[in-house]
Amino acid sequence: MSEISNGAQSSLDSILQELGISKAKDQDGPRVTKKSLGQEDFLKLMTAQLNNQDPFKPVDNTDFIAQMAQFSTVTGITDINKNLLDLGQKLAPNRVAVASSFIGHEVLVPGTVARPNEYGTIAGAIDVPGRTNALTLVVRDITGEILDQIDMGAAPEGMVGFEWNGFINNPEFEARDAYLVEAYAVLDGAYEGASTHVYGRVMSASIPSDGTQDVTLEVEGYGNMSSSDVKKIRN
Repeated sequence: MSEISNGAQSSLDSILQELGISKAKDQDGPRVTKKSLGQEDFLKLMTAQLNNQDPFKPVDNTDFIAQMAQFSTVTGITDINKNLLDLGQKLAPNRVAVASSFIGHEVLVPGTVARPNEYGTIAGAIDVPGRTNALTLVVRDITGEILDQIDMGAAPEGMVGFEWNGFINNPEFEARDAYLVEAYAVLDGAYEGASTHVYGRVMSASIPSDGTQDVTLEVEGYGNMSSSDVKKIRN
């Protein structure tokens, strides 16, 4: 391996000195390796580059401006991260209020198991995959027996709400603790399944220690789920 010339070694030593880095043979204590460069290191590198540039081939203006732009970008990102962290700390107390506001309410969540309210009514929404002239809701008991089939007619693409009560058309209807719901839409002349959402009562809410995570809701019949999965909330 060829040795470094005296001139090159002198230039290298000068740059190391500008950066505040001692040569290995001059270090008495253990070497500390930095895993990242901060703003101060960036400025030191730029200063060392300018002090040790070849006078016959100075740094190109375009390259220098690009480095300055990069430095500004890094500084801006650092400031944004700090501001977001400060904002998260300030908003942390509000998460308690947000979590408590869910308790006792019904939230619309993805699912097929619907539980009736005190009046025996189940409610939810169908996520229609496309505009249809025939939307059908099927209500079953937990064993799979069909209890009712409702023709909801034409419907646009998107969420379409529904409510069902077995006592409306049948006074002798025997209520269940839970029901299964499924939906179908006619698209391009063929039946296609549509996903359903149902209302479930929030029994409790948990606030994660990590401020970046969502509030966790305990929904009756569905267990724990993220508040971000909630499509709608009602009394």
